[in-house]
Amino acid sequence: MAEQTKPAGSASAKKPQRSMGPFDHPWFLPGLLYFFVLWAGYDEFLNPDFDPKYTWFNRTILGLSSVFAVYYTVQNIRDTRRAKARESAKSGPGEPLG
Repeated sequence: MAEQTKPAGSASAKKPQRSMGPFDHPWFLPGLLYFFVLWAGYDEFLNPDFDPKYTWFNRTILGLSSVFAVYYTVQNIRDTRRAKARESAKSGPGEPLG
């Protein structure tokens, strides 16, 4: 018997969609970076048992994490707004309220 092949555009030809894990969430990286900001800031300025030999490390982590956390937060906000704008453009003009 000859096997029947399905056209390339059929439903079975699509790759299965991978489920999203906890590390794939768009706010995971900014959240992790904000955690580092809080940790390094506490360790540098509020910790009563602070060891001065870690000053350079804490200030470096604090600075880099702050910059990247703000950058990725802004990127996620922009991506969210773009996705909402695309969804509203696909749905067409909305019904008038009231």
